[in-house]
Amino acid sequence: MNKKLIILTAFVCAFCLISNISVFASEDSTVIINAASFYKVESVDKNYTTSNNGSSWEFKYQGYPAGATGEIDSISFEQSYSHTFSGTISASRSEIEASLGYSFGKQKSFSITKYSRALSQGEYVKAYSRKYYNVSKVTQQLYNGYVAQGIYAYVYGYEAIMPQLKLEYYTSSSSASVVDNIVQKATENQPEERKTEEEVYELDKYGNWQLINVTSF
Repeated sequence: MNKKLIILTAFVCAFCLISNISVFASEDSTVIINAASFYKVESVDKNYTTSNNGSSWEFKYQGYPAGATGEIDSISFEQSYSHTFSGTISASRSEIEASLGYSFGKQKSFSITKYSRALSQGEYVKAYSRKYYNVSKVTQQLYNGYVAQGIYAYVYGYEAIMPQLKLEYYTSSSSASVVDNIVQKATENQPEERKTEEEVYELDKYGNWQLINVTSF
């Protein structure tokens, strides 16, 4: 190995110590650079889909039977749940979270308020909620130094958004005035009468409840 090659090798080794790149010399004295491999975020699709992520309906509220036809019940409750993810985190977590604009595991709180439709005499409403997420697809690509390898890994970010809401309507022979003498608000475990209707709502982009499904029984 001549003097110039020795100087060049020393310079490259010093650079690689700083840049986390490994260097070795082959038998024929050719300097070979083996760059460190890493993943980085290649692209983010923030409107990939929406999902319940396997969550179930949770009971939140039950009203009392209407004392007269035309009464409207007011449903109000709070719910909190966290942003989460599925898939493989291959790039740095901080880079992925920065690209999404939120942190996994951070809890978000929601205040849900909704009026029932007009009730018939003796009819009451039960409310359920189900966690809901805006799903983003994050594409990560493997790099060897500055060279893209065409090898990808995917992680899906689940951003907690306003939960879905389900209202169930039941008929009862009791009037509100009778029930109020016993308990102001009924509980989920109270014997149910016949279910007459079920409505499912989602919050639209304007902040209004949108009816997405209705079933009559």
